[in-house]
Amino acid sequence: MKSKRSKSNDQVQKQVKLVEQQTWQEGKQEEIGVQYIDNNLRSIKFFVEYTKDKQIKYIVDGNILREQQIIDTTVQPEIMRNLEQVKYLRWEGEFGKNKQKIKKWNAFWRESNLNVGGMYNENGQKQGKWIDLFPNFFDLSKVTIQGMYKQGLKQGEWVYYFENQQIANGIYNENGQKNGTWVELCDYYSRDNVLTYRGKYNNGVKFGKWDTYFQSDFADQKQLIGGGEYNKQGEKNGNWIEIHEKDFSICDIYYLGEYKNGKKQGKWDTQFSYMSVDREYQIIGGGSYDENELKTGQWIELDENFKDTSQIILEGEYVQGKKQGMWTIKFRLNEKHKFIIIGGGNYDIYGRKIGKWKDTNDNFLIQNQMIETGEYENGKRKGKWITKYRYKIKDTFVKIGEGNYDDLEVKNGRWVEPFQNFHSICQVTLVGDYLKGNKIGQWKIQLRYHEKDRFKQIGGGAYDEKGFKNGQWLELIDNFKLSNQVILQGNYLNGKKLGQWNILYKKNPKQDFQIIAGGQYNEKGLKNGNWIDLDFGFCFGEYTGVLKGEYKNGIKIKEFEEDIINKA
Repeated sequence: MKSKRSKSNDQVQKQVKLVEQQTWQEGKQEEIGVQYIDNNLRSIKFFVEYTKDKQIKYIVDGNILREQQIIDTTVQPEIMRNLEQVKYLRWEGEFGKNKQKIKKWNAFWRESNLNVGGMYNENGQKQGKWIDLFPNFFDLSKVTIQGMYKQGLKQGEWVYYFENQQIANGIYNENGQKNGTWVELCDYYSRDNVLTYRGKYNNGVKFGKWDTYFQSDFADQKQLIGGGEYNKQGEKNGNWIEIHEKDFSICDIYYLGEYKNGKKQGKWDTQFSYMSVDREYQIIGGGSYDENELKTGQWIELDENFKDTSQIILEGEYVQGKKQGMWTIKFRLNEKHKFIIIGGGNYDIYGRKIGKWKDTNDNFLIQNQMIETGEYENGKRKGKWITKYRYKIKDTFVKIGEGNYDDLEVKNGRWVEPFQNFHSICQVTLVGDYLKGNKIGQWKIQLRYHEKDRFKQIGGGAYDEKGFKNGQWLELIDNFKLSNQVILQGNYLNGKKLGQWNILYKKNPKQDFQIIAGGQYNEKGLKNGNWIDLDFGFCFGEYTGVLKGEYKNGIKIKEFEEDIINKA
């Protein structure tokens, strides 16, 4: 007969298992994140797989970028959406008997120790002096945040640093709430996007006047460019000038209008200007909100990827916050040209796309004008879709890719897709088959330098029935382009790199690819032994070097030595 204590323990275990079942659902789901490609943070789709072994796998194009063992499955794991962090950021430390973090934890970036982090107490709470990382930390935004914790709560002054300079700061009270005057960073803060906000907190609530500042360079004076007022409840009130944070340094976008108790009201304008000495601001968009902050009437919106090299607007009508009827997609080369229609289609009464549509490709640029044409049913793509491309605005769009969606908007059958970094003078397409949304079988990577040329295969490999890369592969780096033709050669096993991988490069189209770097991956897909890596700046034309050194289970044993390569 069981004792009361034994029965109580059984009940606790049953409760824990029930919570685990509710928070941990095996399977794979599609997510949207950001990745740094060709000097831009771009939106990118990826898959997250929750396994029966309580692991999370981050998967892009059949390649497992990261495997993360979840220790405490009673807590819903937070998904990383910055794929630069998925690939390059790793924290190391100890767990206690109750699955809590304990003792010293520190972080590694691109396999090198960042010398950041701090201590956890026996309750799994941060304690004492800590160096945290900026939430959007990546190569161009290596911002650290330094201060003190007491039983998991931030206390006193916390300071933000970038390249050994203080860039922001503020005070936390004894309850871990922001108090007094603060300088904060925008979400997309980076070396190329120096945007900050300044204002006051009262016990964690913003109040009074908040200003927005921009610097074209760290050495320059801050320029006041926007802001507005918060009421005592921390709600925006009155007239505001808000900033489009993403790519602001190369593309001034402002939103001007009025708030009432935290809700946008009435007419709002969208202004745009190039970053030039003689700035002329143009109203290029906007519309009206009703009393419930729902868009209403005629609107002109900026495309999600709007920038100086991709000036796309969307024009149509809202009814109670939902797009209705015909919407057009327009494009112009620059502020000296008029917008012209390049696409569009219809929305039903529920705000869903229906019928024939012309969409812009996510990689649409002045020198890379791509549209996608096909049909929607109840907001989902269906049947055959064609990708078309043109180099100049006077040219006719020509087919560059195609494939079919089933009734659930899942890709099936043979597809020809443009590479994520497709360029007019370095046109790369991917050709192969999908089965229920997974790439399967043999895929080839083909390249041409001009539309008059014939495509030539330069890479490829095979996917298994689950969509993972397997066997011998020749693949392109993310930033592959005419000035940066780099190919990776090696073997995959169930989506992980294994054994010897070589890095090949050629300076111009007339040359052959040459091995310039490489090394070994172990069975966990981690770099091991002697390696020659590409310098980070190699991909962006900033440097011309490789780095030589040794790895042990994915960690650099000591600082790598640089060697120069002539890229000219």
